[in-house]
Amino acid sequence: MFKHRTILFTLITILITNLVVIFNINYLREFAVFFSLSVLPGLLILKILNINNLNDNWEKLVLTIGISYSITIFLGLLTNYFFIVFTTKPLTTINLLLSFDCLMTILLVLTLIKSGSKEEYYDNNIIHNFLNKLNSYDKLALILVVFLFILSIMGTNINITNYNPINIIFMVMILGLVTYLVSFHNKINKNIFPIAIISISFSILLGYTLLSPYIYGSDSANEFHFFKLIINNSKWTIFENSILDSSISISILPAVYQILSNFNVNYAFKLSLLLPLTLNPLIIYLITKKYVKNNIFAFLAAVFIISQSTFFTQLSAYRNYIALFFFSLLIMIMIKDKVDYKWSILYILFIFSAIVSHYTTAYIIFGIFFLAFVMVYLIQLFLKYVHKTPQKLGYFENNSYLTIGIILLIFTFIFLWHGQLVGQSFDSGIGVLYKTIMNLFNFYNADSSTVFTAATGGTLKDAPLTSYINFFVYWASIFFIIIGVIISLINYLKKPKDSIVDLNLLSLSLASIITFAIMLVLPTAFKSLSAGRVYSQIMIILICFFVFGVIFASNKIKNKKPHLVIFIIVLLSFSCSSGLISQVSGSPNSILLNSPQTINDNFYVYDAESYSAVWLGDHKTKNNIYADSYASYRLISMGMFRFSQISRVTLINKNVLTRGYLYLSQSNVLNNTYSSWNSSSGWKQYNMSDLKYKYENKSLVYNSGGSEIWYS
Repeated sequence: MFKHRTILFTLITILITNLVVIFNINYLREFAVFFSLSVLPGLLILKILNINNLNDNWEKLVLTIGISYSITIFLGLLTNYFFIVFTTKPLTTINLLLSFDCLMTILLVLTLIKSGSKEEYYDNNIIHNFLNKLNSYDKLALILVVFLFILSIMGTNINITNYNPINIIFMVMILGLVTYLVSFHNKINKNIFPIAIISISFSILLGYTLLSPYIYGSDSANEFHFFKLIINNSKWTIFENSILDSSISISILPAVYQILSNFNVNYAFKLSLLLPLTLNPLIIYLITKKYVKNNIFAFLAAVFIISQSTFFTQLSAYRNYIALFFFSLLIMIMIKDKVDYKWSILYILFIFSAIVSHYTTAYIIFGIFFLAFVMVYLIQLFLKYVHKTPQKLGYFENNSYLTIGIILLIFTFIFLWHGQLVGQSFDSGIGVLYKTIMNLFNFYNADSSTVFTAATGGTLKDAPLTSYINFFVYWASIFFIIIGVIISLINYLKKPKDSIVDLNLLSLSLASIITFAIMLVLPTAFKSLSAGRVYSQIMIILICFFVFGVIFASNKIKNKKPHLVIFIIVLLSFSCSSGLISQVSGSPNSILLNSPQTINDNFYVYDAESYSAVWLGDHKTKNNIYADSYASYRLISMGMFRFSQISRVTLINKNVLTRGYLYLSQSNVLNNTYSSWNSSSGWKQYNMSDLKYKYENKSLVYNSGGSEIWYS
C-alpha cells in the first residue's frame, strides 16, 4: 500500500483537474477546479507544517479551506505580477493553470520531504464507525439536515407570483431543527451539531445565491463590477483608483475560479465566495466550545450569529464577510493553548488575507489589537502591584500574539497595501480619522443626536413588531455580553491561573467593547465605518462572553437551564431576520419568502433590466448617463459603467435632463416610481410623473419589455 496517501490523492486530483481544464469537459471542469482550489493547498500546507494539536476534524476543515482561499488570492496576485512582464493579459487559463501546477509541485515536494518514510495513518472506516455510533435521535437530526438542503434548492426553482411556500417551510424547518437539537442535546452525538450548523448556514446562503442569476444588492454590484474588470481585461491593476481596487478577495479570488473553471460569470462570482461565508458560524462554534465545554451552548452561539440580520445580508457586501472569515480564523489561532512558529505562519497569512480583503475590517483589526495590547499592559500592571506577580510586563504564558511587534506588523501590512500599492483606501481611512478627530468634542450635533435616539429606541414609534423585537434582542445581547466581560475580568484579576478565559481573549473583549462605544459616541465613525459591520466583527470575539453572561445571570436567579435563555433569544432573532414574523403579520419583506414583485424589491435584477444595461454598455458614448439610485446598480454590474459615470442626483433636481441617455428600470417603467438615496435621509421614492417632463424631448431607443433607454 502506498505510504503517502495524501500525496497520491493530490497527484491524481491535479492530473484530473489539468485534463478537464485543457479539454474543457463541462461539469467535471467546474467541480474539479472548485475542489482543487478550495482544498488542496490547505491540505498540503497543514501536512507540511505538521500541526497536530488540532481539537478535531472540524478545526482541520476550516483551516484547510481558510489556507486554500488565502493561497488562491495570492496565487492570482503573483501570477498577475509575474506574467505581466511577458504579456498584457497575464490572468489567462494557461498562465493560471501553470502557476497552480508549479505551486502544487512545490507543496508536494515539501510534503514528501517533511513526511520522509513515515507511513500515514488513516481510519478507513471513519464514516462507517460514525454512522454505527448514531442512535435514533442522531439519525432523525441528519434527516432534518438533508431535508433542509433539499428545500433550499427546491425553493429557488419554483415560479411564484406571490409568496414562496417552500421557503416558508424551509425557514420553519430551521427553527424545528434548532428546537429538536436543544430539546435532546444530551442524547445527540457531538458531531451532529457542527453538521447542523453547516447545513443551516449553507442552505440559507445557497437559497439567496440561487434566487437570481444576477447580482443582488448595492455593494455587491460594485464588487461584481471590479471582478468583471479582471475577467474582461485578463489582468488586475488599479482600474478606477477606487477603494474597491484594494479588495482583491472580491476581484482576484473569484476571477481565478472563473478563469480556470470557465463557469458562468455571475454564478462563478457568487459560488466561489459562498464557502467562507458558510464556515464563519462553524468557527464561532469552535471558538465558543473551547471555553464553554458544552456542545449545546457552542451550537446556540453559532446559531445566534446566523440569526442576525447581518448574516442574511452577507451576499450584498461580500468583501466585508470574506474578511471576517479570515478574522475568525485569526481569533481561533489566538486562543490556542500552545502556539509555535507553525501557527505563527498561519496567523500572519490570515492577517494579510484579511487586510487585502476589506479596508474597513483591516482598520478595525488594527484598532482592536492596539487597544487589546494596552489592556494587556494595564491588566498586568494591576496584577504586578496588587498580587505582586513576578512576571514582567508584556509577558504571556501561552503565546505572544498581542505584542508591539504584531501591532507594527499589522500597521505595516495596511500601510504597504492600502497606502502604497493602492492608495485610495488608505486616504479614505485617513479622511475618516481626520473627520472623527475634528468632531471629537462635538457631542451635541445632529448626527450624534440621531445615533443616541436610535440607540435608545426613540425611532421605534409606529415601527413594525420586528423593530421592537430586534431592539430587544440587540440590547439583551449587549446586556449579557457586558455581564460576561465584567465577571470574567473580576475572576481573572482575582485568580488569573484559575480563570476560564485567557488574557488574550479577555483583552480583546475589552478592546471590542471600547471600539463599539467609540462608534456610538462619535457619529462620524458611526456613519463611516458602519455600526452593523463593526458589530458583526466584534461579536466574533464577544460571543463567548454573551454565553458567560447568560450562564451567570441564570445562576443568580437559580435557572437550571440557561441554554433556554439563549434559545429564546435565537428564536426571536431568527424569526425577525428570516422574515417569518413579517410574513405572518401581513407585512412581507423577505425576498426569499416572496416574489420580488410582491414586496417591490428594487435590488432584484430582472432579465429585461440586464438586457438593456448590457445594450447601453455596448453602445456607451461620452454623453451623460442618467438613472435613479437603484437602477444605477444595474448599469454598474451589468453595463460595466463606473460609479462616477452615472448621474443620479439630477433626477430629483428641477433641471431638465441634458443631452445623453436615460436608463429606466422595471420599477420605473411598470411601477411608475423612481428612487433616490443620500446619507442624511436614506432611501426615498418619487412618482415618475414628477420626472417625465424632464425627458419630454428624448426618444425611446431601446425597450426590453420592462426596461427602457431614452436618448436626446
